[in-house]
Amino acid sequence: MAFFRRRIPYSLGADLLPEEREGLKERLEPEEEKRLTDNMLEVYDRLLPSAESDDRRRQLVRKLERLFNEQWPGRDIKVHVFGSSGNKLCSSDSDVDICITTTYKELEQVCLLAEVLARHGMERVVCVSHAKVPIVKIWDPELQLACDMNVNNTLALDNTRMVRTYVEIDERVRPLAMIIKHWTKRRILCDAGLGGTLSSYTWICLIINFLQTRNPPILPSLQARPHEKKISPEGLVCSFDDDLGNLTGYGRKNKQSLGDLFFQFFKYYGHELDYEKYVVSVREGKLISKEAKGWHLLQNNRLCVEEPFNTSRNLGNTADDTSFRGVHLELRRAFKAASQGDLELCCEQYEYPPEEERSWERPPPQPRPVLTAPPSSRGGRGGGRGGRNSHQYPRGGHNGSRRSSNTPHKSNNFRQASNATKSSASHRETTTCAYPSAIHTVSDASTAGVNRRRQLSLKVRNSEPRSPRNAAPPACLLWHPLPSGCDHGLARQ
Repeated sequence: MAFFRRRIPYSLGADLLPEEREGLKERLEPEEEKRLTDNMLEVYDRLLPSAESDDRRRQLVRKLERLFNEQWPGRDIKVHVFGSSGNKLCSSDSDVDICITTTYKELEQVCLLAEVLARHGMERVVCVSHAKVPIVKIWDPELQLACDMNVNNTLALDNTRMVRTYVEIDERVRPLAMIIKHWTKRRILCDAGLGGTLSSYTWICLIINFLQTRNPPILPSLQARPHEKKISPEGLVCSFDDDLGNLTGYGRKNKQSLGDLFFQFFKYYGHELDYEKYVVSVREGKLISKEAKGWHLLQNNRLCVEEPFNTSRNLGNTADDTSFRGVHLELRRAFKAASQGDLELCCEQYEYPPEEERSWERPPPQPRPVLTAPPSSRGGRGGGRGGRNSHQYPRGGHNGSRRSSNTPHKSNNFRQASNATKSSASHRETTTCAYPSAIHTVSDASTAGVNRRRQLSLKVRNSEPRSPRNAAPPACLLWHPLPSGCDHGLARQ
């Protein structure tokens, strides 16, 4: 069973941090600023992707596009990179994010893609069909690249193109953004899905808005400048001014160094911004009031970052009040280190305290797929042992009085995943079966670390009868290797 840790403990509390304006360092000493700038440029050079890494990403795009068009000829399938691979903010070890565009709507059922990819040698294939944007995760053993892909999520392509335009306007944007992204990874603050912090895209929006609000500004609001309007398939205005001929050098009046901008970024978000009143808006190029957005009454809206195109979406709500308090503390910690011109201390790797291991670890949330049970050879209802001992009925009728594997954990530090308990762990070392047609979702978290070989199949928890105390939920899908010579595709029943 794979485990993960929530980055910010609930024991930290959820109150907003008090102001600490008095005695704050206003600017770096010249030697501190120079040392910080030089160290940032050195780290930036190490983070830049190599030419070989860029070539492997291009090979992956061509490989997938060829594979899909051979599998579904005449469907005009295109493969595009988005995210850091497309906006010039990736490093050599970054995953590849891919958007597949096609008029063939059947591919939006992404598990169809997963089946084909598994048959063609991809490893660690995971279909996450229950997500807001369904994705398939793969590992290409030939190119040594991890990849997440979606189908027809074209808004992600517009976001990527906009971020890339911002990056190309001023030469300071790319190194500043890559160093701050490096800091978020070292401090484990860039995991919106499992860790409860913020996504990489949210951090990029915070960086862009910070540069928009400098005096004089380093970046403009691309959406506020004159441009031809474009409407997305979702009905959103997703256009912006991308004429780099008129945009390059926009921030030349601002003479701040890279080190000073790094220092001021943490000062701004650690001590200056009033999170109770304002929304960070890249679209407007400034702060706007929560009251004007109507976000002042909503829960879990302490950090408000407006999505530039889908303006009703708050990118900051992946962090609850406790997580935001932890992120805010990390911003202040980074400011303190940057105040000394110490980049190494600022980006020191975060280590989980060992004494908190038991209270932090929990099984990741998993979907509850339903297996269509075969007819019982012993009669009764619903297969299994039949009668009221089938999986449809709790044995002994004590469902309400006995704590089951579905009962939420009472610890204040986490919620127990509904279908993953230690009591059922011993039943997972069981048999291989065909891919049940009734199962449509696979949790990516549930498969982490299980597959270690190139041949893949699905494994389902043992369906043999169990005692009531050890009864497990109907099924949990895991990838595991097949014996040599077996077909590693997803077999259909």
